[in-house]
Amino acid sequence: MMMSRQTLIALGGAIVLGIVAVFIANSWLNRKQQQAYAGGTTRVAVAAAPLAFGTDITPDKVRFVDYPNTSIPPGAFTDPQQLIAAGKRRVALMPISLNEPILKDKISAQ
Repeated sequence: MMMSRQTLIALGGAIVLGIVAVFIANSWLNRKQQQAYAGGTTRVAVAAAPLAFGTDITPDKVRFVDYPNTSIPPGAFTDPQQLIAAGKRRVALMPISLNEPILKDKISAQ
């Protein structure tokens, strides 16, 4: 089956435009990410595993990831000692998903 010349030109043009669109979108996203991190980052506690209601918050269930300073959620923990103090027990007051920031209003007080 032979494609007409017009069909081949249209197909080639669509491929070229698609490649250009991907390049532009990628450049734009990279610029946005650099702008977000330009203000610096802070390490924020997130769930290293899904935490069900009543689950003890222990060091093996928490990890810290870099967040842009402009995007830190209110009530986030930036200091491990604030979250997991020796001799203090904290539990999840609601389910917390994997990689979700652990916030003060989602866990019990010390």
